[in-house]
Amino acid sequence: MARRDWVAGELYLLLFALVLAVAALTSVGFMADRMRLGLERDARQMIASDVLLVADQPFDAAFAQRAQAAGLAVAQTVTFPSMATANGKAPAGGDAPSQLAALKAVSDGYPLRGKLKVASAAGAPDAPAEGIPAPGTVWVDEALLGALGLPWATPCNWAAAASASTASSRRSLIAAPAS
Repeated sequence: MARRDWVAGELYLLLFALVLAVAALTSVGFMADRMRLGLERDARQMIASDVLLVADQPFDAAFAQRAQAAGLAVAQTVTFPSMATANGKAPAGGDAPSQLAALKAVSDGYPLRGKLKVASAAGAPDAPAEGIPAPGTVWVDEALLGALGLPWATPCNWAAAASASTASSRRSLIAAPAS
């Protein structure tokens, strides 16, 4: 019976399907493993630190004090969604363009790992930033400026600071060994 199935080719088809399934699973597993290793390698720069604590309420100062007492550098961030509107850019009889944007406020020393890169003009190469933006200034993603139809280095009036206390804000405390 088995000899007749081999000769008929049915078992060859079954063997081919089995080999193909094993090869597909092996390929997917290999790719997933390579991605995991790459993310682990770059994870510290992605979160700008070694440790990340996230909360929807302000952190107790004791967290930062304990981390600093343990020899860690500490920085804090607040991230929240807001609407960015290009005032004065409304077409005749229309509304000014607006775009949902994520705002992120950071404390001195951010990032603890890696470097922020900013460009000085549209299409210019990125260069490492020195510190964080000065009070009253922001660094805006070039895609947001394009979506709002604003030219590079547009003076902005940001009225979103009051939104930082909303329930949708996300507070982060990051820590890394002090250099």
